Amino acid sequence: MPTPRGSVGTPLSQLVYVRERILYGVMVVVSLGVYAGLVMWSLSQPETGASYLVAAFVIPLIGWYAHGMALGHMRGNAVRVSEKQFPQLYRLTVAHARRLELKQVPVVYVLQSGGLLNAFATRFSGRDFVVINSDVLEMALDQGEAAVGFIVGHELAHLWRGHHPRAVPAISGKRLLTRL
Repeated sequence: MPTPRGSVGTPLSQLVYVRERILYGVMVVVSLGVYAGLVMWSLSQPETGASYLVAAFVIPLIGWYAHGMALGHMRGNAVRVSEKQFPQLYRLTVAHARRLELKQVPVVYVLQSGGLLNAFATRFSGRDFVVINSDVLEMALDQGEAAVGFIVGHELAHLWRGHHPRAVPAISGKRLLTRL
């Protein structure tokens, strides 16, 4: 099977930081050590330990609920990108998703942001979402299709690499566009 290639012919595997898996493994080991230490400490403190263990289960549920509510609010106030709404953005999203061999093209929304220059990728209950704030999209459109493609590609790469346990903010829009 041929290696997927970026727009300039670079294999996608070469676009990933060489030590990413090693650093991820280190992060997992350190996190497990911290969690194990917290569990051991809470078990040694019977008067407060049970409260901490309950909080360890309740706080992630509250976070999941808040994440879902935030996405629900966003979906109710944003424009879903499709062939009829923002067709250029839709075409770029489909092209980049195919190039990255994503199983599904993520749902993309454009959100009026009141001057906030940002975009992010997230996953909720097994579904991938990309949200691009309208002001950063407008600035990118002024720069041309390559700038819009960079933003879309950047966010889809977060999904491709699995950087999405929660919303992952992109580079600030002004810094991003000055780099192009």
